[in-house]
Parts: sequence; structure tokens; C-alpha cells
Amino acid sequence: MAIKKIQYKKIKRIKMATSPFNIFNAQSAFGRILGVYLLLGLIVGMFGIYFYNQIQSLKQKAVEVQETPILLHTQTLELENDLVYWSFLGYFYEKTQDKTATIRQKNIWETKIITKLDSLRKNDALENDQQLNNKIINIKKEIIRYAENFKLKSKNIHQQNDLTLAKIRKDIQRFNVELQSNTKQYFTKIEKNIENIEVTLWFVLTLGSILSFFFTWQLFVIVFRKTNQYATSINTLINGNLPIIPHNSTKELDNLYNNVVDLKASFTRLKAMAEEIGSGTFDASITMFAGKGEIGAALKGMRDSLGEISRENWERNFFNEGFAKFSEILRNSNRQSSQEFYDNIINNLVRYLDVAQGGIFSIQEATAKLPAFMVLKSSYAYERKKSLEKQLTYEDGLIGQVWRERDLVYINDIPEDYAEITSGIGHAKPKSVLVVPLISNDYLNGIIELASFREFQPYQIEFVKRLSESISSTIARLQVDEESRKTSKESELLGEKMQAQEAQMRQTLLTLEDAQKAMERKNVEMENQLKALEESFVYIEVNPQGIITFANYITAQVSEYEEEELKGMSFKLLLGKHSEDEKVNRDWQRLLNGHQVKGEFLRYGKNGHRYWVQEVIYPLFNFDKQIYKIVSIGYDITKQKQKEFEVQKELGELQMNKRDVVKRIKEVENKSKAKIQQMQQDFFVQIKERERIIEQLKS
Repeated sequence: MAIKKIQYKKIKRIKMATSPFNIFNAQSAFGRILGVYLLLGLIVGMFGIYFYNQIQSLKQKAVEVQETPILLHTQTLELENDLVYWSFLGYFYEKTQDKTATIRQKNIWETKIITKLDSLRKNDALENDQQLNNKIINIKKEIIRYAENFKLKSKNIHQQNDLTLAKIRKDIQRFNVELQSNTKQYFTKIEKNIENIEVTLWFVLTLGSILSFFFTWQLFVIVFRKTNQYATSINTLINGNLPIIPHNSTKELDNLYNNVVDLKASFTRLKAMAEEIGSGTFDASITMFAGKGEIGAALKGMRDSLGEISRENWERNFFNEGFAKFSEILRNSNRQSSQEFYDNIINNLVRYLDVAQGGIFSIQEATAKLPAFMVLKSSYAYERKKSLEKQLTYEDGLIGQVWRERDLVYINDIPEDYAEITSGIGHAKPKSVLVVPLISNDYLNGIIELASFREFQPYQIEFVKRLSESISSTIARLQVDEESRKTSKESELLGEKMQAQEAQMRQTLLTLEDAQKAMERKNVEMENQLKALEESFVYIEVNPQGIITFANYITAQVSEYEEEELKGMSFKLLLGKHSEDEKVNRDWQRLLNGHQVKGEFLRYGKNGHRYWVQEVIYPLFNFDKQIYKIVSIGYDITKQKQKEFEVQKELGELQMNKRDVVKRIKEVENKSKAKIQQMQQDFFVQIKERERIIEQLKS
């Protein structure tokens, strides 16, 4: 819609700020009244300044007059005291000849007496009173003459000096009396002058006020008559109409006339601006009220607010249409291949944002041979699909930066002489580049890169950022679906393979069941045999730390210990005094190294009685080939050992008669050895059978 143009009559303004001399126009009543006011103000001001200065001067003199008698009286008293003290020092020197008195006398004369005399002469109050000033001069002369005569050491001179000093003191006292009298008279005169000046000042101010009231009333009558002519025009504007303003013929109201004309022009332009805003044009300039002041600022704010609302509505429509468009694309993603989905997304996104080019990347997870990398799935530029193949790593360009930081990157300050930016979608010369990660559930599924010859607007960046999560979720779902299809196919192949294996396993299970039943029967037999061995032999189990964990009834019977007494005790309990022998430690170390130990061993019972056992001691290993216990199995050979000891004793007794009993000894010895060997053979056969059973149980 064409903007309506309104031609306004150009009005020549007469501003007080720009034309200050117009107010002094002699033809205007206002100028004449102002001239009288200025003249009266000048006269009153001059009188006021003059009287004010006079009063201040008199008040200052009054203060000085009040302070001077006190100051001069103090100085004359100090002068009198200094003079008396000076005389005393002189007499003191004549009596004592103490040079210190002379020095102090000289110091008082120079620094106090002469100084105070000079100060009195220079006082302003005395300079204005010649009579008092002459008296001070005479007092000074008498003091100097007194000092000169004092230096003469004649008795007559001293008497004369005493009279002179008395006279000086009387002169000083008379001086103080006259000073107080003169000061009182002078102060009274000053007060009278101040009263006269104040009366004159009040008269001048009263006269000026009367004249001011008269000329003010005259000005009020003139202005009131003229301003009534513009009241109707202003009321018309207030009622919302544009009035016809009568021409002004009074010089004093030119500014008011021009302001009313300007106000009408502003309302006329306001009407035109309202028509433009109604037609949808929000960039119209604010010319009424010069765009300033409360109304101008309010109009500008209204225009900006309406423009902002219009912009927000446009952006809201942009978001709604965009989300609706891409929601439809994302919903139809299961009807197309993954490549078609990538092409569709990037093509529509580049066209919808009206940018130069764009690309979408997907992450490929790391394998045992290759690290993770980004693959360019699809790109679109200049209204056509770009067939590019590109793989980027974790460290490459803008894509790598977004991959590392997991946050969008926006570049819009690319220098003019910066020829090109190496990005994921090729070489370009953009004005701005936007790279956005595709993240859902805190997992990065890909990256979108867009390049434009214009700067991206904030609402475009926000749109891509919010859309990226939906795209990422869809990519994740597509990847899951693809993985599911692949897994389903693999599951079918695996199912067929498992069916074949299941038939084979059923046959194997039948065979294993038969073998298990046979093994269970064999285990029962071996357990019975093992139980029989434990009930027939001495049997002890020891852990790798040497602690007895089990001892059977035969062991308890032979050692006379209870079974519970042996549990938890060291195996060295049964070794007695030989528990720390080197052979014992050596045999124990062999057992810990996996070897067995066998032979005849001496053991000690509960009450210290000795018994012998024929033992085989060996370690047992677990599946990790670690020793988990050590087993000792044997039988009691105490009786055989006792018989052997008896035979040896008999042999010792018969040793003296060898020739007669040699045959008998050999027979007994052979029988004993044969019996012992037979018992050993039987024991070792049983031991081997037990070891065989244990090995079968272990396997």
C-alpha cells in the first residue's frame, strides 16, 4: 500500500532560545515592561550591593573596634611587666655581676619591649586616632631614655630612673583609659550608621516592590486578552479535531501562536502515521513532536512494540510451519532408506532457511582397527544435491571442534581477505557458518553444517538448535532399526544353526546321562572304599598353614586325643620334642612344593606316650593347581616296633653266647623281618589303592 504523503505549510518559527533579542522589541508591550523591570532591577541591585557592602564594612569595623581595646590593653600590660622585669635584671646584674642577667636583659629588650612598641604603633585603631598614637610615641621615647639612663651607674640616676619608670606606668594606664573611652564612642557611631543604611535599604525595596506589582498587573492584562484567542483552538485539538487557527497580531504571543500551529501539524502527522501503521507499515519515521518528549517517546515505543509483536508473530509462524514441515519428514522416515532420509532433511533445511549450502554428518563408532570418525551423509548447495565423500576425524576443522565441545559454533566475523574456510562440506566463501551438534539423551549422533552469504538471524539459529534434537532422535531410531534388522537376520541364521546343534546336543545329553549314572555308581563305590580306609587307618587332614582340620576316630584312639581337641591345633603337636627338627621342616617344605613323604614316623600322644605309624603324606590340589589340603594316611605299627625292640634286646642279651644261639637268632630275625616286610607290602598296596581312588575322585 502506498504511503500517503502530506504536504505541510512551512512555518517560520521565532524561538526565544535562537532569537533572544526579539524580547527587547520596543514596539511590544512585553518588551517595554521587561525594560522597566530590568531598569528597576538594576537600580535596586546597585543600591542593594552598595548598602550591603557598607553594612558589611561597618560590621567588620565594629568587630575590630570591640577586639582592639582588649588586644591593646593586653599588650600594654605585657609591656609594663616586661619593662619592670628588664629593670630587675639590671639591678640584679649590678649586685651579682652575673652575665646571664645581662644576656637575658638584652633579649627582653630586643624581642619583647621594642617589638611590642612597634606593634602598638602599627595598630589600625591607633593610626586613625592621632592623639593616642602620639601618646604611644611619647611612651616609647620615655622608655628608650629610661633604658639609656639605666646604663649609668650613678645613685642619682637610679633614683631618677625609678621616678621615670613610675611615670611610664602611669602614662600606660592613662592610655588604656582613654582607649576604652574612644572605642565606646566609635562603636556607638558605627551602630547608628548601620541603622540608617538598613532604613534606606528597606525604603528602596518597598518602592521597587510597588513598581513591580504595577507592571506585572499590566503584563497580565495584555497576555490574558491575547491568550483567550487560542483557547478555543487548543480545546478543539483536545476534542480530537483539527481547528482553524486565527492569525496572530500580537508580538508577545508569537511563540504561543507558532507552538499551537506546530501542535496542529503534529496531530496531522499523527493521523497519517496511524493510517500507515494500520496498513502494516511499522518502519514509518516519528516526525511529530520531533520524536522527543513523553508523547514522542510513547509513540516511538508504540511503533517499536507493534513492530516487535509483528516480528514475533512472523517468527512464531516460522517456527510453527518449520516444525510442522520437518515433523512430517521425521514421521515418514521409516518409509524410506537412511540415505533418502539424510537427503530429504538437508535439502529441506537449506531451502527453508534460504542459505547457500549445508551438509549432515553421521558418527561412525570406533572399531578395533579404526578410530571413530564423521562421515558426510548428504550435502545440498545452490538448489541441487552435492555428491561429496568426506570423512573427518576428532581433530578436523569446525566439525572436529563441535565434536569435541558438543556445542554449536557460529562464525559471522569472517574477514574479507580470508579467502575460504575449510569446512566439512567443501570449500566456500560464506558470510557466516553455523555448525550444530545432533545430540539426544546426551549422546552425539551427528552434526549439521550450514553456510550462508548472509548472517544467520537469532531465530534461525534457535530453530536449527531446537530441531537438531528431533533429528538426532530420529537418526538414533533409524540406527536402532537398522541394527535391529541386522540382528534379526543374524538371529534367523543363528536359530537355524542352533536347531541343528540342539539335535546334536540332545544326543550328547543322552550319552552324558548314561555316563553320569555310571559315574554316580562308581562314585558311591569309591566313597564306600574311602570310608572303609578312613575307618581302618590313621587319617589326618592339614591345611597349607599346618593346622589340623580333620582327624578320624583311629587317630584319636592311637593319640588318646579327642577329635575336637586335635581340630585347630598344629600338626607339630604330635611330633613332641622333635617338632623343630631340621628333617621335620625339610619334609614339610617338600609337601608344600607338591611332593609326597612316606615312611615310619614316631608320634607322641596326649600323655606323652610314644607310638609309631607307617604313613604316606601327600598334598591335594584344586582346579587352579593350588594346594588346598595335605592328607596323612597310615597304620599303627607300635606293636611291631615294640616286638622289634624286644628282639633287638634279646639279641643284645644273647650276644655273649653267639656260637650257641646263632641259628636261633637268625631264625627269629628272619621271621620278624619277613613279617614286617609283609605288613609293609600290604600297607603300600592299600595306600596305592587309596591313591588310585582319590585320583579317580579328582578327575
